Amino acid sequence: FELHGGKLGKHSPRVEQWLTEASLALVNGDGGRAEGLLRQALKVEPDAPDLLNNLAVAYGLQGREQEAELLMRQVHERYPDHVFARTSLARLHLSRGEIEQADALIEPLLHRQRFHFEEFAAFCATQIQLSLAQARPEVARSWVEMWAGVDPENPAIAQWRRRLGRGRR
Repeated sequence: FELHGGKLGKHSPRVEQWLTEASLALVNGDGGRAEGLLRQALKVEPDAPDLLNNLAVAYGLQGREQEAELLMRQVHERYPDHVFARTSLARLHLSRGEIEQADALIEPLLHRQRFHFEEFAAFCATQIQLSLAQARPEVARSWVEMWAGVDPENPAIAQWRRRLGRGRR
């Protein structure tokens, strides 16, 4: 895989500001604030898959699971190459024990040549979850270590290592 740290999407400065604020709200669990900001951004850029996918996350944080799932599916249908829509939908399937459906969503990403660091993190985290659902903890550990090899400062790596019962190598 080739990884890059450039911009994930091209947005106007105002939309970029709303997205940054919405992303912070999502991290802080404030789905309502994130939704408001994302709706403002979507008025300006209604077809941006990252804005739509984040709106689905905001719905989920507010307990609006049906709306979140519907929007996730719509984003994936419209933008099948959007990594975050694909991984979000795969994690939804995993949460329901639908391992084959999750695997089918993730498998095409194995053939992708280029990822942004954030896309790669979402991909690796989903691969780890999939491996655990398949009762393959050693495969999960190998994904953690591959991820650590290219993005060692990502805080999720330490969390996965603790969860999988291994400290830093």
